Amino acid sequence: MLTVAVAQSVDSLSPFLAVRLLSTSVHRLTYEYLTNYDAEDNHVIPGLATKWESSPDKLTWTYTIRSDSKWSDGEQATAKDAAWTFNTMMSDPGAATANGSFVANFEKVTAPSPTRLVIRLKKPQATMTALDVPIVPEHVWKKVGDFSKFNNDKDFPSSATGRSSSPTTRRTAMCG
Repeated sequence: MLTVAVAQSVDSLSPFLAVRLLSTSVHRLTYEYLTNYDAEDNHVIPGLATKWESSPDKLTWTYTIRSDSKWSDGEQATAKDAAWTFNTMMSDPGAATANGSFVANFEKVTAPSPTRLVIRLKKPQATMTALDVPIVPEHVWKKVGDFSKFNNDKDFPSSATGRSSSPTTRRTAMCG
């Protein structure tokens, strides 16, 4: 369980709907992101992805996903979760409410293996090492019916799952 004391209201606990800084800060503590930011100088550091590289034309980005991460329910966190998160945002306007601008230029997102995520762009995009999109576990979030209405503040369709754990990320959280 994650407890955070706040002095403002949270607009939504759903990573697909939340837009307030406070809410997205809570998501940073709850969900995994492909990359994170160094606390000292804010440069990009590994998150769920341990490394990333672009094609020479900057239209294809390949991310290597940690092989040792698990969601808080013990399920393996894989590239498939990231691909599902992005593809859901690309195909469902409700799921794109908060972070749709990050995927508007995405042409195709695939997970050719559990540790490989490939994003093909329509044109080069500067935010590819700073995709501030919470990655969610597909096996849990695929049960949500209407992303535009689900705030993740009541009972989840089954068990809710949060941040993954790895040797470098020991925090786990349940949300829902």
